[in-house]
Amino acid sequence: MSVQATILIPTHDHGPIIRHAIECALGQTVRDVEVFVVGDGAPDVTRSILRDFTARDPRVRFFDNPKGPRLGEVHRHAALGEARGRIVCYLADDDLYFEDHVATMLALLEDADFAGALGARITPGGTVYCAPVDMRNATHRNLMKARLAGFGLSSGAHTLAFYRTLPFGWRTTPAGRPTDSYMWSQILGAPGCRATSSFHLTAVHLPSMFRRDMTVEERDVETARWAAEIRKPGARERLAEKLVEWFVSERVRIDETSIVRVRNRMLATPRLRWLALAARTVLVGPRLDRLASRSTPR
Repeated sequence: MSVQATILIPTHDHGPIIRHAIECALGQTVRDVEVFVVGDGAPDVTRSILRDFTARDPRVRFFDNPKGPRLGEVHRHAALGEARGRIVCYLADDDLYFEDHVATMLALLEDADFAGALGARITPGGTVYCAPVDMRNATHRNLMKARLAGFGLSSGAHTLAFYRTLPFGWRTTPAGRPTDSYMWSQILGAPGCRATSSFHLTAVHLPSMFRRDMTVEERDVETARWAAEIRKPGARERLAEKLVEWFVSERVRIDETSIVRVRNRMLATPRLRWLALAARTVLVGPRLDRLASRSTPR
């Protein structure tokens, strides 16, 4: 059987939450996928869950590794040595896909080596925001290569053939640097890398940094709720509306000076320019301008 995509899901200690990620991976409209769950010192509950999945669906494989350095990047590289997919997609074990994520990535990678789609990040309070990057824009690409901008693991994909031309694949990330950003900058820095982006919303992320005080059981309930929500008709459109509302609430100003004001006062000037450019690219153009003109300036 041909394999259109390898979906790699790294996992460490999120236990039962991973069920939802695997179900999203198996529920893609593109059926000829293989799902590699790459353990990095995973607990027994993860092993039990994976026994059930591998028993009922031969597309799922579990790589049960001991805890490796940092986030176990070397385990990902080893697993990709056995991949058969034309493309490789990634899914964090606490993230979710819409059912057309793989189809979107396959289309993007018809004429590219590396691609990114739009992911919505959701706080426990229900705020929906994003960090859009347009890799067709030279400024965005340069900021990603410098690791000053980027998108999360679940929004990126590349062809397997291109990955195998890299001098290094996934490897232990230096301390203090985000693992996915380190990998993306390596890919973009490879000679001849053809990169593209889509602002079609295909993934949902429930960031751990906002959920430090939640138990695994509480996070499992929340993730299950969002997994059910994104399967409902109109779910993507509702999340997209919330993204627009978030940008408007932050008073994104898109003008000749490319200035944007955001809550995080610690952002450096290059990142401010990046967010302004990204907002101008992603936010449905004139419609955002109409919404912004109706908002009262602070």
